[in-house]
Amino acid sequence: MTVGDAALSPADLKMCHYCARVTDAVTAPDHPIRRWLPALLGNLEAEIAASQVRHQSQFDTAELELDELITAAQAAAIIGRSRRQVLRITTSLDGRIVCGRWLFNKQTVLDYAEAMHSE
Repeated sequence: MTVGDAALSPADLKMCHYCARVTDAVTAPDHPIRRWLPALLGNLEAEIAASQVRHQSQFDTAELELDELITAAQAAAIIGRSRRQVLRITTSLDGRIVCGRWLFNKQTVLDYAEAMHSE
């Protein structure tokens, strides 16, 4: 992908994709950005895939974590607790604040829920 005369590296594309996913996770469902954000995410994903093929031998930078982020309410639904209870265990769930909202890695929450049910 090129912007003006500058080409975006695979790492740059992944960072843009990550920012778009965070924006998607924290944006209200009725916000106008929802009209075009899914298309942007799809375009970035396609460009990342194409870029990885083109730059596979040159890509030595650290992998950017592209884990699916979920909100506290979504984490609560997975774990079977209230949102407030989830916020009390943010450390156990590796929660982080992004744009004033708590976000969690979905796989971490699923692992926590599985561990809770196996006890």
